[in-house]
Amino acid sequence: MANQDLSRLKLERTQLRRKFTETANALEPLFDEDEKDIRRINELFAKMSDKAERLFRVDQSVSDILYTVVEDDNELNNEFDAMETYRERWVLICHRKDELLQSQNQRPVDQYSLVSSSSNKFNEKRLYKLPKLEVEKFDGNIKNWIKFWAQFRKIHEDERLDEEDKFQYLIQSTLKGSPARELLESFPPSSSNYLKAVDQLKSRFGRDELLIELYVRELLNLVLTQVNKRFPP
Repeated sequence: MANQDLSRLKLERTQLRRKFTETANALEPLFDEDEKDIRRINELFAKMSDKAERLFRVDQSVSDILYTVVEDDNELNNEFDAMETYRERWVLICHRKDELLQSQNQRPVDQYSLVSSSSNKFNEKRLYKLPKLEVEKFDGNIKNWIKFWAQFRKIHEDERLDEEDKFQYLIQSTLKGSPARELLESFPPSSSNYLKAVDQLKSRFGRDELLIELYVRELLNLVLTQVNKRFPP
């Protein structure tokens, strides 16, 4: 029964990996273009987010079964390396997307565009009502960073919100008394400090090397747990 489930999951994973790779291959070159198509990047990134979530969920299911039925260390190592390849690619794409957002926020604009944009924002704010969002509060645990940022990104990218308001939402989206909340509260909650606070938050909890190290450690712990089940001391 376990082998049948494993075969089915591997077939599903093969298709998800194929679609993941297709979307990544279409998205990554867009980051290097001089004139970036932000709308297209956002569309492909949203598709990749969905595919990454489904792929990693299937990966976990495969791992749960694999380490109970496979005894060949080489096969286990190959599975582990393949899973990490996709996770690392996704982490780097998220990093490049964040860098793009920061560069877009800091891009200078001419005076006419600034006046026009401010006028449009004023009109939109009078009609705009922020929907109720159930954002899970970030507790400062690196393991929960990707899930948290995937949720908060909707607020971060909303051009109709002032950065001072975004700062307040960011503070409210962290657990009181946590290292993340303490870090944010070290900044005066102003528009000029919002991006600085976000940068510090990402630097402390969302760095690529930290996330990769976490995934590697979790998978190694999973391997050891399964080995100990099969070969108790």
